[in-house]
Amino acid sequence: APPPLGTPLRHQRLGAHLLPEPWIPMRMEEVSPSFGLPALLALAVSVVGPADLSSQEDWKTDFTRVAVDPAEIVSGGPPKDGIPAIDEPKFTSIGGANRYLGKNEPVAVVRWNGETKVYPIQILIFHEIVNDEIGGRPVSVTYCPLCNTTLAFDRRFEDEVLDFGTTGRLRHSDMIMYDRQTETWWQQATGEGIVGQHAGARLTPVPAPVMRWEDVKSQLPDARVLSRDTGYPGYLRRYGTNPYRGYDRQDGPFDWAFSGRRNKALPQMERVVALYEEGVAWAVPFSELEKVGVAHLTVGCLWHINLHPTGLRLDGHHD
Repeated sequence: APPPLGTPLRHQRLGAHLLPEPWIPMRMEEVSPSFGLPALLALAVSVVGPADLSSQEDWKTDFTRVAVDPAEIVSGGPPKDGIPAIDEPKFTSIGGANRYLGKNEPVAVVRWNGETKVYPIQILIFHEIVNDEIGGRPVSVTYCPLCNTTLAFDRRFEDEVLDFGTTGRLRHSDMIMYDRQTETWWQQATGEGIVGQHAGARLTPVPAPVMRWEDVKSQLPDARVLSRDTGYPGYLRRYGTNPYRGYDRQDGPFDWAFSGRRNKALPQMERVVALYEEGVAWAVPFSELEKVGVAHLTVGCLWHINLHPTGLRLDGHHD
């Protein structure tokens, strides 16, 4: 079990890229529900063994290079690109998006080189990946509904600019995406290549704090917002509805989606603030932050984690 909040930890220095802005934890039920788990459970689910990683799909992946146990990889139901990434995103103004975004809705915010873009979770939940460019920087904004992880990555890797799609596979209940250049499979939660040419490598993270829409409107009035005009009209993508309704009320992730020993230090569906660098990870549960309001942790530098009515802020200070 983790030590009490406030226990000093001395590890590697944390980079300034970790959650530099307010972050609003939102339950999926706060995205307007329409259809729910029965549709998900109707999907075929099967374990992907070492000999059939590629299944019957057309993959160019180098399956001789595998950085994880293949038995941990399972089919989530949809085939390769069955959940379609957005490759040509269109954007609207704050005023335009305000017609369909509620004040408490969660949105991911990416800022770079003077440009700010906003990605509503109500759209990401149906596409999981947006390949974009922000302030001249190629970026992929990703979201895994099963573990509520909203992460962005620099698409520049070695001497290429990658763009990403969905494999239809999961590992530890987290999306596995792939790049279309080498068809390496990447773990979304860590940005690590797990199967293929770049197995063992990591993508560079890009700050993508999740904020409440009301706060974005007041703090970032010139931001551009991902439009519902995604290029998939009538694709059963009912933006503003929640296909995972009831999921985060469960005791844990689906059994078929998570293999291995489960850590029982916290409830399986607990929301946490995660700090990570160079193999060192630390999690602070929201249930504890609600009690104390402020946590002080030393992980490379002294971090002040503040939970308040409008959200959560992390501030790092070096001694």
